[in-house]
Amino acid sequence: MIVHSETTAAMWEAFLAARSMPLDTPCSLVVFGYEGAMQDDLAALVVAGPKRATTSLLRWYGGGGERYPLAGDYFIVVDSQKVAACVCRMTHVGERAFADVDEAYAYAEGEGDRTLATWRRDHRAFFEAEATANDFSFDDSTHVVLETFTVLWPPEIADRLGP
Repeated sequence: MIVHSETTAAMWEAFLAARSMPLDTPCSLVVFGYEGAMQDDLAALVVAGPKRATTSLLRWYGGGGERYPLAGDYFIVVDSQKVAACVCRMTHVGERAFADVDEAYAYAEGEGDRTLATWRRDHRAFFEAEATANDFSFDDSTHVVLETFTVLWPPEIADRLGP
């Protein structure tokens, strides 16, 4: 069970009421990035519109780790203070080797100049730091999970793509 803050609970309840959805609809909280300023910047990119994808290491899931994301999952993006930014729904989840991520996906992540070169540089640095801190190796063959999503709530920033 997730622990909502005052802002996430209010946002989730407003979303469910507006959509006439059951109160027990599952929802998770998602914070992008590993520290305060990065988390705030990434949440702002989702709200502003360019960020509609995120990447994680496959090894983070299962075996006592996080639950593997699924298309159709609802989640609330939060900033570094756990303040709700928006309600999203996962539209696609896939896996591939780090080296096989393409330009279109890098663009959908909405970060930096949105090029594949910048995406690789920044994500390599992030994942290599994670590998060093947790004693595993990271290279171009390491599998990553590619997740795309749509923003559903609040209405003034919602994408115009379905439920």
